Amino acid sequence: MAIVKDGAVILPSHVKALALNGQLIDALWIDGVKVCETIPKYVPVETVRSHTSARLTVRAKGTAQASGGVTPANATDKTILWRMTDTSIATINKTKTDGTGVTVRGVKAGNTMLWATSVDGPQHLVLVVVS
Repeated sequence: MAIVKDGAVILPSHVKALALNGQLIDALWIDGVKVCETIPKYVPVETVRSHTSARLTVRAKGTAQASGGVTPANATDKTILWRMTDTSIATINKTKTDGTGVTVRGVKAGNTMLWATSVDGPQHLVLVVVS
């Protein structure tokens, strides 16, 4: 389902374009009223990068920040999904509201991986070392 907001069509992340009978739609009409002049081209994420080094060190019961971003800068959906491989070693305590970073909480000594994944597929890994 597409949503029209401020004259722009907002599509769910899994929808890349609108078409009717095999033809791309370049304008949207609802009840005879043109609500959108053009539907912007979907720009996929090409890479997820970390603003944190490839290794994040945190003490058990302590916290550390990890952050990242995507390229290109004009990607349509810049959302980053964060997950920890082994939550018995470290957990994601809090995610920034814009999705660009997380607070990692050390649980016990060991190593695990923090995954940063875009909705378009590209991923970045950070080694988390808890001491």
